[in-house]
Amino acid sequence: MMTRPGAIKTGPVFTTFDRQCLTSSSINKAISRAWRLSGCEGRHGSLNCTKYRKTLTSLVRDEVPAMGPALAQQLTHSLATADAYYAVKQGQTNSAKTTHVLTQVLEVSLFES
Repeated sequence: MMTRPGAIKTGPVFTTFDRQCLTSSSINKAISRAWRLSGCEGRHGSLNCTKYRKTLTSLVRDEVPAMGPALAQQLTHSLATADAYYAVKQGQTNSAKTTHVLTQVLEVSLFES
């Protein structure tokens, strides 16, 4: 089992019935299957480890921007890569807000015509 440098090895978190360590692929498949069987997939789309990690990282970074460097280090990303990703994400959020306002203005303008 691979661990990060400096991590405390406590044993596998996810095991099979015969106490064998699950591979990351097996864990990902199990999470995806549980999500699908819960009925959430239809309402919220698919879920996998990568999406879950990115969502949690985004939530933390949005709430506590100063954690950016620590998050990048924890996820073994370069800070420049993380900053570039969040700049794109923020641009998409701003674009969506702008599009919504423009749509409302156009609808009011057309309605008044």
